[in-house]
Amino acid sequence: MLRTMSLTEIKTAIDGLNDEERIFLAAYMRHKIDEDSTARREEIAAIRDEMAAGRRFTIAQLRKRHDELAAEGY
Repeated sequence: MLRTMSLTEIKTAIDGLNDEERIFLAAYMRHKIDEDSTARREEIAAIRDEMAAGRRFTIAQLRKRHDELAAEGY
């Protein structure tokens, strides 16, 4: 059975999470905000169009960008 939680109950539940769970929740919330954003959907469509037109990345470029983001804490 599902029930609606109040904002206070949600905050209390979040306070009880460990760091890993909070990081996951933050990423999930960011994803949901982006998913619901018209601008984000348009951005993704533009990226998809660029890729279809042949603009892609090498594995070396992707690894370099991954390392840069990891160094920034992402």
